[in-house]
Amino acid sequence: MLEEQLYLLACIFASRADTRNIKKLSTRLGSQSNYLEILCVLWPELDDPKNLLFLRELEEEVQSPEGEETTDEDVIVELLENDSSLIPLIESDTTTRSNRYHELQEFISKKLNNKTLENFVEWLRERILICNEMIPETPLLYSVLWETAKSKVLSTKFIGWVEGVLKPLDHLNKRLHLIFKINEWEKMPDSELFKIIFDGVEDMQEYIGIADVIEYELAPTLSYGKKWETFITEFFNKRQFSLKSDTNYQLFIKLYYSLEKGVKDNSEASRKLQSNVVDILFHNSENLFNLSSLTHKLDELWSILSGFPDEITIEEQKTITALEMKQFMEFFIKCSTKFSFKEIFAITQEEESAQLAHFSSLCHEEFNKANEISSFLQAMYETVLDISKDDKIFTRISMDEKLYSILEILLQMNEFAYIEAIIERFDYSNNTQIYELLVKFFWHFFNNASNGLRKEPEMKKASQTLQIIQKHMSQRAGTNLTKLEVLLEISDKLSHYSINLNKSYNGARDTAFKPSNILEYRDCPLDIISNLLELNPRLYKDLPTTKSLLFGIYDSLSINREGQTGKVEVDLMVLHIDYALVNLDFGTAYELGKQVFEICQEAGQHMMKALGDEHWLTFYQMGKFVDPNWVDNEIPTEIIVLQMSILGRLLEVCPLEEVEIVTSQWSTLELELSARDLVKDKYALDGQNDNKSKVGGIAREIFHNVTNF
Repeated sequence: MLEEQLYLLACIFASRADTRNIKKLSTRLGSQSNYLEILCVLWPELDDPKNLLFLRELEEEVQSPEGEETTDEDVIVELLENDSSLIPLIESDTTTRSNRYHELQEFISKKLNNKTLENFVEWLRERILICNEMIPETPLLYSVLWETAKSKVLSTKFIGWVEGVLKPLDHLNKRLHLIFKINEWEKMPDSELFKIIFDGVEDMQEYIGIADVIEYELAPTLSYGKKWETFITEFFNKRQFSLKSDTNYQLFIKLYYSLEKGVKDNSEASRKLQSNVVDILFHNSENLFNLSSLTHKLDELWSILSGFPDEITIEEQKTITALEMKQFMEFFIKCSTKFSFKEIFAITQEEESAQLAHFSSLCHEEFNKANEISSFLQAMYETVLDISKDDKIFTRISMDEKLYSILEILLQMNEFAYIEAIIERFDYSNNTQIYELLVKFFWHFFNNASNGLRKEPEMKKASQTLQIIQKHMSQRAGTNLTKLEVLLEISDKLSHYSINLNKSYNGARDTAFKPSNILEYRDCPLDIISNLLELNPRLYKDLPTTKSLLFGIYDSLSINREGQTGKVEVDLMVLHIDYALVNLDFGTAYELGKQVFEICQEAGQHMMKALGDEHWLTFYQMGKFVDPNWVDNEIPTEIIVLQMSILGRLLEVCPLEEVEIVTSQWSTLELELSARDLVKDKYALDGQNDNKSKVGGIAREIFHNVTNF
């Protein structure tokens, strides 16, 4: 009972910030931890921290006024006599008092995350965190307590926390005009923490401000959290230090010296720091030329590099060492601004791909600025392309690679005469690599052509490229040469017609035809002919032309039609039938239809079945065809006979499920025919024209055979 009463009194006095009375209970709560925990949690956060200075001297026990030892009962009586308002809270029934006691204990324990506070330092740390949640803008609010405490009272760990967390955070909050809580700051991921510290640093006008950020924020944070290596790995790198501005450069230099001091006793971290310095300079040295006081900066960098062990390497590129960086520093200083550490080293030491890139860059630049390409080529023949001596610059590039690069550039510049000259000079006829390069550019020119006419600039380039292939690569090209020739020919022919093969995303067609559109129809070449027939109304009568175009497309796109030639031809003829009907030319449609049936019948049952399965609808449409120009919109008698003939053939091959509608149409025509006066037939074609029509002539024989039907 007494324990609970004393505990409740302590909670009340703590919540009131009653220093005089709470001190009387410092040794009355069973354990010092209970006392500290109550003061930590319940003392008002906004109260002056100086009012808690008494906690530094907890070892001094509170004595009674008479100097005699007092009992717990005496203390309770005294406290209640001094404040009678406490009596209802303390002298309540046992159950109520016990419930209050346990609820307060649970609240305090939860607030402290079940931590036990054994001493002043542990109390002070938790008190700082609790108050910071309410007053986050002043992480140093309780500085008076640790600054005035005796040195033996504060632990090294606590002092480190103050120096490595509280002070850096206070400095950062004031600098950035932000408010980060202590708990939030301590739990923040390293990458985000580093980013926040350096927020706005490069915008500082005074270099002293950069030094302050490093000295008062970064260094203490890294030291306390043992984050030196993490920072060097994640932040001190070429992405953060581009060296593109004087401020970025100053930050790099000052940060290096701070990091060097921080990791001086850690050889592994020190070597990582040196490696990152080499990496930053190697990749970003080209930006130094844009900075002020360049000579001073280069001397400063030389001073840093000269202290590195020669064997320090870049992690990503082990071939680049500090020794080589030192050797090229002087050369770097004397070169023009186009040369950086990376470029100089690449030319003399890098792998094949990098050397080839530099070689290509050199050729590009020289070809573009040379008055005559021939003069630069001659200079190349006498130096890096001289087969009688070793190349001392591009040591890892073969002669083939150099010539390939030159030819590629000349192809880009459309200098076909020089291309032929090089092929002949170095005897590169039928060279596989050069052949593939020529083919690549053939397709490049072809795909960029705005139309397929041979006079179109890109088509002309494609043709010139193909001529070089014909002249120097014919053996290597083989049958592919013919395909490319046919493709150019087909493109030219198609461009003489109205054609539009370029489909936009919404399915609509753009206006212009490009040869490259042909390539999109590899899986459906017949669609190209369909487009031609749609946009060129007279072309449906010219089957030989469309057949030649279609087979040319098949050949140029390497579409295998082995064993399919007959079917391809039938599909084409059926397409012509469709467009003949569209153009109201039943006679042409009928003639083509007869030919289709004859071809399929000769080819065998499989072709007849395919005809019925794939094209029955076209022949059914022939059987239903009506020309709006016919007299009274009535089908001429001869046409009825022809339609019945077609439908009769169709019944032999159409799918079983379509027999009914075909038969129905045949019966409709039969009924119409039976109703005609075949002697005085005003709907006969001969009756409509003085001259016998084409269709009338075709139908007469069949008509006489079915007159009695």
